[in-house]
Amino acid sequence: MVVDQSDRRINAVVCLDTTGVSNYRDGGYPLHQQDALSAGPVYRVSAEIPDTDSDFPTTERRGVELTAPTPDESLAGPPGRDPRPSGNVFGDWQITEFKMDATRAARGHCDAWREQRWGGPTPPPPTRTELEPPTVEPFYPGWEN
Repeated sequence: MVVDQSDRRINAVVCLDTTGVSNYRDGGYPLHQQDALSAGPVYRVSAEIPDTDSDFPTTERRGVELTAPTPDESLAGPPGRDPRPSGNVFGDWQITEFKMDATRAARGHCDAWREQRWGGPTPPPPTRTELEPPTVEPFYPGWEN
């Protein structure tokens, strides 16, 4: 969600719900933590359009060539939509900050969203065991292909 913006800069927070996320580890899929800070991390993101093209090249950054990802046909989603963009959807915008923010001010931006998702301020208890993998949900709304 946007915190503030101008024509050339945007500051935002990204609210996450990691209750359905896990990685295979030690023979199982660890369950999410039962607190909002762990299961609902918040990231601060800033982006800007540089003053000149030479400040931040758009096709190469830090010596790494940026290429369009190959669409993943194994992920289910709406017809005519892809799970990720097939090209540069950000134009000249460049990320200038991306970091976790555990301050009360940042978390406050996500409170209403968490309440709507979780039915309260804390995450719901897990609905699976550590031996069961998390469900992979279809993506929505996706990107135009």
